[in-house]
Amino acid sequence: MLRKMFGALACVLLLAGCDVSGMVPAEQMDFAKRVVRMVQTHDDAGLEAVSHPSLWQHLTPDIRAQMAAMFPNEQPASITVSSWKSSFDNGFSNVSMVMLYKYSTGGVTVTLGFQSAGTRNVLTEIYVRPEGMAAPSQPQPQQQQPEQQQQENTKSNTL
Repeated sequence: MLRKMFGALACVLLLAGCDVSGMVPAEQMDFAKRVVRMVQTHDDAGLEAVSHPSLWQHLTPDIRAQMAAMFPNEQPASITVSSWKSSFDNGFSNVSMVMLYKYSTGGVTVTLGFQSAGTRNVLTEIYVRPEGMAAPSQPQPQQQQPEQQQQENTKSNTL
């Protein structure tokens, strides 16, 4: 019951455009800021150490350089969390967080996903984009054409 109320409150705050940083556990916020710092400073060894191997395969040197280039060479005027979600599954907390770094020249939105188990955090997702630009959508399963579906139904009925 409390989880549902907490989730509803988080949704209301998100819809209202509020900063939900105060709801994020300190260790998760610290990890997220540390990851962003590693991107900004080109700390590839540090970023690789906290990244899941399947994510690291996709974070090529070009992609890491593009992400770093989005951050101005100045301290952010503010860092806010516009969305945070944490769910517990099989001994891990699965965390997703959207942060906005505001600078004098504009903003940078960082979307992070990570798994947390005790003091160990593993980065599973990261997107860096200019403020206001839509996040990439997750791939959707392709719908089968009716004739293809009918053929598969026929195959399964004849086996």
